[in-house]
Amino acid sequence: MITLDRVLVRQARAVFRKLLGRQAHALSVPLKITAGTGGLALEAVSHQGAARFQQPGSFPASETLQVPFNFLDDCQANRPGEVTLQRERPGTITAQWTDGRVPQIVQYGEAELSKVHEFPELPPAWSSNPPELLAALSAAMETTDPHSTRYTLACILLSGPNGRVAATDGRHIYLHDGFAFGWEDEVLLPANPVIGCRELARDQSVDMGVTKHFLALRTGGWTISLPRQLEGHFPDVDSAIPGPDQITATAYLAREDIEFLRQSLGKLRCEEGLDVPITFDLNGSVVVRCQPFGQPKPLELVLTNSTRDGAEVSFNANRTQLLRALELGLDKLHFATEETPVLWQADNCRYAWAPFSKEEVIPTCKDVIRLASPARGASSVPATVDSRRRPQRVAPANGDHCPTAAQPTVAQPRTVAPMTRKRRATNGKPSGGVDGLIQQAEAVHVSLRQTLLQNRELLKALKQHRRQTRLVRSTLSSLKQLQGIGA
Repeated sequence: MITLDRVLVRQARAVFRKLLGRQAHALSVPLKITAGTGGLALEAVSHQGAARFQQPGSFPASETLQVPFNFLDDCQANRPGEVTLQRERPGTITAQWTDGRVPQIVQYGEAELSKVHEFPELPPAWSSNPPELLAALSAAMETTDPHSTRYTLACILLSGPNGRVAATDGRHIYLHDGFAFGWEDEVLLPANPVIGCRELARDQSVDMGVTKHFLALRTGGWTISLPRQLEGHFPDVDSAIPGPDQITATAYLAREDIEFLRQSLGKLRCEEGLDVPITFDLNGSVVVRCQPFGQPKPLELVLTNSTRDGAEVSFNANRTQLLRALELGLDKLHFATEETPVLWQADNCRYAWAPFSKEEVIPTCKDVIRLASPARGASSVPATVDSRRRPQRVAPANGDHCPTAAQPTVAQPRTVAPMTRKRRATNGKPSGGVDGLIQQAEAVHVSLRQTLLQNRELLKALKQHRRQTRLVRSTLSSLKQLQGIGA
């Protein structure tokens, strides 16, 4: 008999599903569970890769059981609890656990499982790297193009001589240097979402090694083996990134401004199926200008604590690209020319994207909504941008005239009035009596109805976006196939 913790089952389920995909059920991928004097091990192997979790401990007798993959779905839980596995008779395994106070008993047949594959051979030597390697691998895999038919854009590159992780989808480039790999060649690894699984330890070192056909990594109690891409050529991304001598302008973003940008950009409204265009204006100060959907005036986000150097330039981006650069923690923005990619950098990490057309630059004007980030050390928090409200005008203390409508309006921090408690009647009810309760109920009813309508509109927009995305992917795939035929 083998005893497992249901929380451990839940964590293992998340990693195995990321590695093997949802088709693991249809393919009858078996889950191998081994218990003995060396501890507990959970293992699954398929053509997409292999994963093994090992937990130290000791069991009185060595035993190995093979259960279907849906065993993890049946008994996983987010609260501690035991599940026991026992082979009642040859070919049948019984699992028992308790949901609340209700006992659960499920039987699984080993005869229904496909042939169990052996775990790939592990590397003879391992190289240790800091925990940030896992984040770098995850970011690189998000920059690949799984539908590409040219080069190896569906893979990431792990360069042994350079200690580099690199990836590109033809529109974006991600590079992270400074790692120590124990091989002398360049390894191509197809993207797999298991690397980004949050159940993997993010605060422990990562060991890596390669064999002829696999790349293996160890972190925490997990050992993951992924098949290598042995054919194909990775594009020369270094030639596409501007060098230091080509940089004409640089912006240095402060940490406070990065957080200010992330919060502000996340609240912008966009048209269905489209992203919000962004214009970076490095002209005297660092300004991000955008045109939210349905808002007549442009919005300017002034980065008070950030600085710039070099020429005065303006260039385009979109919200998705900018937010990704900010989430990667990149704080230096380099601009070379309109024909070269825009480069973000922080220490050994670089991220670049192809520039947009100069014609799409959002010009500055006098009639804008301007929101400045709080100065470093300031305790006040800027007011949230709301296109339905007009910023209040503050009467000047020196007797000057108030700014006219043609001048830029600046959103001022709102002053919160001191809270006062409402007086209550002696009988414990609000002072308004029954009429007051009815008014409160009607207000709640109206609020819930508005929330329901907004939820329906959001669901409709998401479905339409999904249809458009599938259509674009299908069209691009057809075009790429036609290009391959023409070549």
